[in-house]
Amino acid sequence: MIYLDNSATTMVRAEVLDVIDEVLKKSYGNPSSLYDFGYSLSKKIDSARCVIAKYINACENEIYFNSCATEGNNTAIFGSISSVKGKNVVTTRVEHPSVFNVYKSLKERKDVRFLKLDNFLKIDLESLSSLVDENTEIVSISLVHNEFGTIQDISKIGSIIKKKNKNCIFHVDAAQAFGKVHIDVKKDKIDILTFSGHKIHAPKGIGAMFVSNSINLKPYILGGGQEKNLRSGTENVSFIMGLSKASQIMYENIESRTLYLKNLKNILIKEISKISDVKFLSPKDSLSNILAVAFKDIRSEVLLHFLESEKIYISTGSACSKGKKSRSLEEIKLENSYIDGMIRISLSEFNTEEQMYVFVNNLKKYVQEIRTIMKRGR
Repeated sequence: MIYLDNSATTMVRAEVLDVIDEVLKKSYGNPSSLYDFGYSLSKKIDSARCVIAKYINACENEIYFNSCATEGNNTAIFGSISSVKGKNVVTTRVEHPSVFNVYKSLKERKDVRFLKLDNFLKIDLESLSSLVDENTEIVSISLVHNEFGTIQDISKIGSIIKKKNKNCIFHVDAAQAFGKVHIDVKKDKIDILTFSGHKIHAPKGIGAMFVSNSINLKPYILGGGQEKNLRSGTENVSFIMGLSKASQIMYENIESRTLYLKNLKNILIKEISKISDVKFLSPKDSLSNILAVAFKDIRSEVLLHFLESEKIYISTGSACSKGKKSRSLEEIKLENSYIDGMIRISLSEFNTEEQMYVFVNNLKKYVQEIRTIMKRGR
């Protein structure tokens, strides 16, 4: 099997599984219990907060655990907006559905403003400066775009937002970025940051968010008051510790991993360039493990299933938007002859150079085969 869809989800590391297994077997108490077997687990959770806080330059008490970035994004946005009329919120049209669909739901209550983007989905900073004003409550931006791998200049974006409105909340969706790029929430003036464990070789069902001590975020889930009342529900201690371990491994080896993935990506770019009528949608400075390309006159869904027959797995875009046309391709106004032929290849350190060549050889074969079939059908 050649798995090239690591932006959708990742294999859980053996080291992470070992941590989870140990906690499940030996530390299965409830952290809210008054006796030591339960209460002592709260110290384990706090140690996990310390690990994550260290890697983003936050304080331990600014880290909250939840189920995933989708929950975190909903908490961030709904918890930030007020009932006051005349307020506005700012985002882009190419955000993850857990941001974009929340903003869509606010249209009757808020002035929802969308930023201008270039052809690689980078934010137009002049557009940002013109849209943020004294009535802006929150700005939500993905640090790394989930389809193109575009990395936003978060430091400049944060500075512009706070210069225009120091009380505006800056919310960063870091689902594709955490563990893969360096993040400094203080330097970049970030108020809320969200991410999921399953993007960094931890299990599905665990995530975390940074919430600055300088803001008051309203709780989204009510109940027993866990996570300082922000996210009620018994803490998933084993997965929290697994997330901590995965975060540690990702950041301790970030430089060497980035170089390794860049090498694999360069092989792909060189070999895919040999295929006729192909457009590279990812910018040259995109995230090291994401490459989006579009082929003329093919159906990417058909290509996906041809490759699947060889046990090679890629994506036709974001796995979080089942069957829906990509808003990203609409945003860049990709030509009709290419718009159905977009694929996303996303790598991990568990991929090899040999796999890249096997994949590209099959890709070349099936792109040609699909084009031949489609010509016959005209």
